Amino acid sequence: MQLRLVLAIPFFLAAPLAAAQWPAACGADAQQFKVKAEKQPLEAAGDPAKSRIVFIETLEGMGGGPVVRLGIDGSWVSAVKGPSYTVVEVQPGTHMLCGSRQSSARTEKENRGVVKLETEAGKTYFYNFKLVRSEIGSPEMAAGGIPGSSMTSKQREQIDTVEFRPLEQDAGLRLVKKLPRSSVAQK
Repeated sequence: MQLRLVLAIPFFLAAPLAAAQWPAACGADAQQFKVKAEKQPLEAAGDPAKSRIVFIETLEGMGGGPVVRLGIDGSWVSAVKGPSYTVVEVQPGTHMLCGSRQSSARTEKENRGVVKLETEAGKTYFYNFKLVRSEIGSPEMAAGGIPGSSMTSKQREQIDTVEFRPLEQDAGLRLVKKLPRSSVAQK
């Protein structure tokens, strides 16, 4: 009887630790979005009582780009697909922003970008949300060898990382003018 109790304790302790790894700024993993990019200009101003956050996605090391979910204070609020932008209005105050690749593969969701933002009513904040794909190894390297030139990128192990970088208003507006706006619907 005591042996069963000792074995059960690590199981119950592991569950809260695993759940704690997902940042509080992100939303529920089950929530998924369908995203379509459309050429649409950014409105000159939003609700004067709210703060406006413009998320601008840029990519490095990948083609068209996967869907990336954007969270604020523990809820997914929007998403982008490929180089594009989306706009979210929030109450003024302190907010935690999160970005994570939308995927069914656990390894593609482990790397998230999280940033704290202090907002004021009537102001617009631009964030370059950059999804970077990097090669982190290969089957040959794991075996102690040197990767062969005949390997395809799909055969190499890769990881996506997320970076948030605040932009000055002029720089944000220049990027938005070049990009389509992401139109989002829940799956």
